[in-house]
Amino acid sequence: MSSKGKDDLWIEVLNKSGTVMVNVAGGSMSPALNVGNKVYVELSHRASYRIGDIVVFPVADSLMIHRIVSSLPTPKGKLFVHKGDKARVMAFGLVRQEQVLGKAVRVKRGSKEIPVSSLPQPGVIRLLSPLYSLLALERYVAIWLKKCLFRSLLLCHRIRT
Repeated sequence: MSSKGKDDLWIEVLNKSGTVMVNVAGGSMSPALNVGNKVYVELSHRASYRIGDIVVFPVADSLMIHRIVSSLPTPKGKLFVHKGDKARVMAFGLVRQEQVLGKAVRVKRGSKEIPVSSLPQPGVIRLLSPLYSLLALERYVAIWLKKCLFRSLLLCHRIRT
């Protein structure tokens, strides 16, 4: 089965049962989540996501598990700023609130199950959250301006031809 097919099945199970388990395949969330850990993800009400939550969302043809480090209200809804705990300070991404599938609630390491709330959390998240909001705003505005410029160029091209 392709990765896309597995992800679709995972999403379907999450939507039907409300909880699903995912294997951690990368090291971006180390030391909180390590390769081989199993993470229990719960379907959550969108309004319940907070800074510091570890969430799952689709990226290209796979699923990503990262921490919310900030949020940004936009005219089209809320954007979450996300990053891996191990990533450099400036390595972050943006995901729309409605794209988030659920949040991690427990981690299974061997035979032990640990609540996500008791996992180590980078202490700088709360401190840097306002900075991430500003950087996300800058990125969002830059993307918006590029779209506007592209549309203007297309319109000019159509008028000339």
